[in-house]
Amino acid sequence: MREGVNDTSFAEDRVSPKYLAWSEDSWYAAWVTGLRKFTRNRAAAAGAVVVLALVVLAVFAPFIAPYDPIKISPAQTLQPPNGSHWFGTDDLGRDVLSRVIWGARVSLRVGLGTALISTTIGLLFGLIGGYFGGGVGFVILRLMDLLLAFPGILLALVIIAMLGPGLTNVMIAVGVSAGPTFTRVIYGAVLEAKTYDYVDAARGMGASSTRVLLRHVLPNVMAPTIVMFTMQVGAAIFAASSLSFIGLGAQPPTPEWGAMVSRGRYMLRDAMWMSTFPGLAIAVSVIAVNVVGDGLRDLLDPRTRFE
Repeated sequence: MREGVNDTSFAEDRVSPKYLAWSEDSWYAAWVTGLRKFTRNRAAAAGAVVVLALVVLAVFAPFIAPYDPIKISPAQTLQPPNGSHWFGTDDLGRDVLSRVIWGARVSLRVGLGTALISTTIGLLFGLIGGYFGGGVGFVILRLMDLLLAFPGILLALVIIAMLGPGLTNVMIAVGVSAGPTFTRVIYGAVLEAKTYDYVDAARGMGASSTRVLLRHVLPNVMAPTIVMFTMQVGAAIFAASSLSFIGLGAQPPTPEWGAMVSRGRYMLRDAMWMSTFPGLAIAVSVIAVNVVGDGLRDLLDPRTRFE
């Protein structure tokens, strides 16, 4: 530290990897290198294209959907796929394609909302428990162990039973049920990050615990957090569809994929398209998001980062 300067920020920057390894040019080079490596993974690139298409469908659903997804047309019930209705119509005459497109908006909202809740829980408890340790860490870990003792879907069902059915409650239930897994992973990443020399140096310079956590520890746990967030989006879409299938998620007439599959299961012999197309939408979405998550994991894995 320079003589006569009573400021820890300069010294902290000098010992931080940000100062040692990263500049504006190196950040740009890292992004370009990472993008090239990601696109070389053909499965991950294809998954990213599918996810981007789903996002476009969700955002522009009012302009892309050819019909009103909840408008009932008794004269057009149970029409098979044709030139006017590419995915056919359901038992109430509603266009299945329009409902699948609008269902993308519902499912992505649930997936992202659930992943955000899980990530928030994991970061909050994982950072605090891993950094401070001791009794605080012990209590947090035992609480997470208690929640992990219940299967995720069972814990979600218990929470929905207390809160009632609905998409918002589904997001809360699935998000909370996945929170312990996030907490465990982030807790372990924090335990490793806080042993680094530059973290010890920051403490020695008098930096507060909050500053050390946010400036030096948090950036080192973002890689596994981003991967888990991506994976959780796909898992949440599947879980929310499962809960809607049994009537605990989206309520009629909301166009949600799981609810559409549930409604069509009674007519599989005569109108299989009612369940087939929303079921394919669930499968494609979950697979695409998981493949993207695998690609991000390979990209952010320090063992393969420089290959």
